[in-house]
Amino acid sequence: MRHEAMRAALRRFAGLALFAVLVPGRLAAAPADDPARVGRWSAPLAWPVVAIHSSLLPNGKVLTWERKDSVLTTETHLWDPATGKFDKLINPYASVFCSGHTLMPDGTLLVAGGHHYRDGVGEKTSTFFNFKTSQWSKGQDMNDGRWYPTTCALSNGEVLVVGGSSGGGETVGMSPLPQVWKTGGGWRDLTSASGRIAEYYPWLLLGPDGKVFYAGPGTETPLLDTTGTGKWEDWRTSHYGYRDYGSAVMYEPGKVLIVGGGNPPTATAEVIDLNTGSDWRFTDPMKFARRQMNATLLADGTVLATGGTSSPGFNNAQGAVLAAELWSPATGSWTTLASMSVRRLYHSTAVLLPDGRVLSAGGGMPAADGGDTDHRDAQIYEPPYLFKGPRPVIKSAPESVTYGATFTVETQDAATIEDVTWVRLSSVTHAFDEGQRFNHLGFSRGAGGLTVTAPARPELSPPGYYMLFILNKAGVPSVAKMVRIAAAPAQAAMPDVEVLDQDGRKLHFYRDLIQGRTVAMNFVYTSCTAFCPLLGRTFTALQQALGDRLGKEVSLISVSTDPQTDTPERLKAWGAKFGARPGWTLVTGDRKNLDVLLQSLTGDPARRGEHSPAVLLGNYDQGKWVRESGLAAPERYLEILAGAGAASPAAPATRTAQGN
Repeated sequence: MRHEAMRAALRRFAGLALFAVLVPGRLAAAPADDPARVGRWSAPLAWPVVAIHSSLLPNGKVLTWERKDSVLTTETHLWDPATGKFDKLINPYASVFCSGHTLMPDGTLLVAGGHHYRDGVGEKTSTFFNFKTSQWSKGQDMNDGRWYPTTCALSNGEVLVVGGSSGGGETVGMSPLPQVWKTGGGWRDLTSASGRIAEYYPWLLLGPDGKVFYAGPGTETPLLDTTGTGKWEDWRTSHYGYRDYGSAVMYEPGKVLIVGGGNPPTATAEVIDLNTGSDWRFTDPMKFARRQMNATLLADGTVLATGGTSSPGFNNAQGAVLAAELWSPATGSWTTLASMSVRRLYHSTAVLLPDGRVLSAGGGMPAADGGDTDHRDAQIYEPPYLFKGPRPVIKSAPESVTYGATFTVETQDAATIEDVTWVRLSSVTHAFDEGQRFNHLGFSRGAGGLTVTAPARPELSPPGYYMLFILNKAGVPSVAKMVRIAAAPAQAAMPDVEVLDQDGRKLHFYRDLIQGRTVAMNFVYTSCTAFCPLLGRTFTALQQALGDRLGKEVSLISVSTDPQTDTPERLKAWGAKFGARPGWTLVTGDRKNLDVLLQSLTGDPARRGEHSPAVLLGNYDQGKWVRESGLAAPERYLEILAGAGAASPAAPATRTAQGN
């Protein structure tokens, strides 16, 4: 055993030698190895600022800024990973160093508080960055200054802010009142929740019941009900102790990991499952103790730990940890990965990028004790999953989806896909990411694509933008597509325009075809050679599955998107190709009436050569109205129709989404 320990020490020494000139002192580093096992770090990249605050935006760019004590404005920089270029953008309204921030449902970055010339003195200001215009704007001031607050996106589209200080000192001058930014703008006060949590950068995570979970760094971990005037509820107590400058993530809905922190730093980690009401329990510890670290959710749901120091004290560079580590939720174990070449300690940040790599940047201001410097640089980490074979490719995905809806992801790699995930966009500072969330999504495979099911409700996945990844059997992720999830819009009135069926009979669309009925409706035109034959064959299978319930329990409707060409006769001939029986109505009519109808149902007027590949299903009058992918299997349609009171449910999809 002693000889094995000596050989292991020699291997560690060989790994350290590469970095000895760059980073002197006591360093923890991983041995050089195959990147498919440990990943790979880029060379350092020059950066215009110390990246104390970093947020990924829906356009794939990263907004970042540092501290400046002499002015109440902020020089922010927008980095484009595709080109490596930076744009300097001034926030003229506040110094937003030491603010809290997260993205709102429309992708706007909300920034709460900041720095009023000196440490501990917070700004009342709330400012907003619009990623579409690259412009800053100012909102209503908060009730008090906040320096080191945390923001948290809520399930209803609002944003909670808690903590931070308005004056100097560790306890005197803390901001005790939680506030919520309303969807219509302006702040509301949670007066009944005042005073329970009044500290620097609390770790706040939205739970699966819609309440906000305080995960640390303190040991008492209560829940906050943000409805009305707010209310804290006692929950559980974590085991280690105060984990200042450790980190926390919600790695699946309701499942939380807290790791590192403390003084002296700890390597311990704990997990809790809010879904079951269980207590905190220890999972495996990291290989290296760390404080001033970052924990980042990756595209496959594992958690990457980077940076930090193992030495006691506030920010001691002598114990800088260069090796990254990876935590597996499946096993609870940590794996040591490749080592960066630059220390990342206090005021460093880490952000998952849309291509699956991780940006690690910043550190300093002030520089760490032990001979460190301010780090106006960054490194890019490529996780091991990027070295395990070709990447699957997403050809297309919708820009937006609604809760519980299914949608089509077009890919030629459908047969090889083993997982579909999405990750909410990072917004990180001071060792905690206020933005990231992770979900496995249910899906089934089909020819040329996947049918994917969005999370069922916003408590599992707060509204906003997510990076959608597909992963193959080797665990290799695609480059992500940005997808926004939001609540379905309020149901519009169903047009009752006059139409013609395939027999030339005049009908009123709502009264004669929709009112009081459970229906499945697609959109076709007779000269279509792409989607329409597939839609026809799917409805053929659907009417076969319905049997004699067709026209009684469920009606099928096909609406022409080319009424100028599609006469009743043409529609009847088209329907005959697919064996349309009574109970399957094909609709055409006057162009103006069809424009009104299609605009309401699909968002587009009648246009030849263009139509929605969606299918509408359910009972409109009962409010059970679902938009489904036109590429879904008939069994999926039957499942939805069963929920509206007809037909039998389908078999389950290939994978069931966790937490849905």
